[in-house]
Amino acid sequence: MESSAGKMAFNQQYETITFNTAREFLDALRRSNPRWLSDNASLTPWVFRGQGDSTWGLTPSAWRPSIWKDNHFQAVLETITDEIIDDVIKVNTGLLGSSELDRKQIRQQVAQRRFEFLQVQAFTSLADELGLHVPGGFISHKISREVVSNDSHCSSPHPAYALAQHHGMATRLLDWTQNPVNAAYFAAENPNDPAGAVAVWALNGLALFESEWTEYRVPRSQIGFLHSQAGLFTYHRSADGDFVLHGDWPKLEDICTPDTLKKLVLPSCEAKDLRRLLFAEGVSKSHLMPTFDNIRDTLNSMWQE
Repeated sequence: MESSAGKMAFNQQYETITFNTAREFLDALRRSNPRWLSDNASLTPWVFRGQGDSTWGLTPSAWRPSIWKDNHFQAVLETITDEIIDDVIKVNTGLLGSSELDRKQIRQQVAQRRFEFLQVQAFTSLADELGLHVPGGFISHKISREVVSNDSHCSSPHPAYALAQHHGMATRLLDWTQNPVNAAYFAAENPNDPAGAVAVWALNGLALFESEWTEYRVPRSQIGFLHSQAGLFTYHRSADGDFVLHGDWPKLEDICTPDTLKKLVLPSCEAKDLRRLLFAEGVSKSHLMPTFDNIRDTLNSMWQE
């Protein structure tokens, strides 16, 4: 029986469970909750993602509409010549099974891929210049040529993409955590709409089998906060081809059902109390991103509240 603490609603892709209080929300998100952990099991296939607005979907930052308005993106878009578009059509016509590819969609796809790569390359180049560790090492000229080539197939991302994504750069990776309580913090950290709601998405990894979506993991020793956050990523292996064919990026929700994807929702007005409860359980900005500056920020935030 479902507890009265959570009101359930369904659509074809996911189940929405709405809670009224932070305590109910947190109780539902414990990893040992039967919703996530089967009888006699000690491991769960579920991963979790916290978002500061319950109306947001599961869209990687590099695919969001705001990217199209970025001045740097527009500059990259202007470099995509007709010759490049002709080459994309030549390379991908057989692969994508279509001889009538939209040139505008091709231009946008190639620009997005190059823009994303240039962002990651600049981020990791400066990090290396400052003596900071970059997982996977330098982005070699071979990798650069592969990324700016006109083949729409995307192999496994370079580990530097995970580093850049983890620190707020726009990539096609989507952050998740194996610990639902960590996801609760990221949902409550900075609600987008005080009158709205925050959410934690829960994805059963089994939903990714036999799909182009896949989990992507980098050894936690290679990225400082990844261990603290029990972090991992998802990405789509043929997203570029999908965009060329359909003019839209693939949506993770489209491969899911209410059995494999759930959205737990809490009113934004409960976020403050949720942060309080999480701190009592050892979850805060300083716990998930341990630096002296974040210790200061955590304490200042608590004192102000």
